[in-house]
Amino acid sequence: MRVAAWIAIALVVAGAVSATRRLVRVHHARGMIPVYPGAREGPEHTRYWPRLLSWDDRSSARVDRIFAIPAGTTLLAIARQAADSLAGRGWYLVTPNDLAGRQDPQVIVWQRDPDERLDLGQLWPVSGMSRTERLYGGKFPEAFLDAPVVIGWTWALGGPRSPRPPVSPPGSIVRVPPAPPRAPDSTPRPPF
Repeated sequence: MRVAAWIAIALVVAGAVSATRRLVRVHHARGMIPVYPGAREGPEHTRYWPRLLSWDDRSSARVDRIFAIPAGTTLLAIARQAADSLAGRGWYLVTPNDLAGRQDPQVIVWQRDPDERLDLGQLWPVSGMSRTERLYGGKFPEAFLDAPVVIGWTWALGGPRSPRPPVSPPGSIVRVPPAPPRAPDSTPRPPF
């Protein structure tokens, strides 16, 4: 009987330690999301545990932060500003291949091994969506209804992963000198 009690106590302690570590990890994930200068933050949604019956969200934990940013700010500008700090913390860009483009993609994705993902997407304006339609998503705070641009950062634990992009090989450090100019051929050739 004593052995069973000790086993039960050990399982409860192990479960409590595991749950506490998860709560701390998800709470610290909030700090992974970069804040663009001049952005106003909206409500944050945090989910610590997986959804058991979810068809579209396979992540086991999630942090969503919404920001209103100044007009004319592009996703690529936000991503470029955040890229160095994310790379310094072990994140790598998955899509797009680089941030040098001119046209905003729908989403910009970073990953960190073994199981974290960070998505940046534009929530407003969206082509083909009216001001009234955006209210039905449930994500827009009332204060953001008149914001010119609204973006969302999502940190997810687990869920879908993309393969790590190949690292482009560094340029060759050995330089081959150009061939010296050749003298014109002075050998007489028979006419054909």
